[in-house]
Amino acid sequence: MRFGWVIGAFGLMTMAACGPIQATTGIIRAEEELRTAKLMEADRLAPYEYTKSDLMLKMAKERQGFSEFEAAKTFADEALRYAVMAKQNVPRNIRQQMQKSPAAGGVR
Repeated sequence: MRFGWVIGAFGLMTMAACGPIQATTGIIRAEEELRTAKLMEADRLAPYEYTKSDLMLKMAKERQGFSEFEAAKTFADEALRYAVMAKQNVPRNIRQQMQKSPAAGGVR
C-alpha cells in the first residue's frame, strides 16, 4: 500500500516539473537561435523577424518569472519560429540589397 503512494507522489512531482522544464528548454533553444541570427546580422538584414523573436523571447522569460509555464513555452516557441525565419531571410535580403546597389553591378 505504501509503495503505491510513493509511486503516485513521484508521478505527481514529475508531472508538476514538466511545465518548467519544457518552458526552460524552449527559452534556451530560442536564445540560441536568436544568438546565431544576430551573428548573421539578422537584426539589420531581417529586422522584422529578429525584433519579433526578441520580443517574444522577453515575453517568454517574463511569463516564466510569473510561473506561467504554458504561456512561457508558447512565447518561446514563437520566438524560436521567428528567429529561424530571420536566419532564413538573411541571404534573400542580401541578394536584394546587392541587386539594388549600383556599385555591386546590379540593375536599377
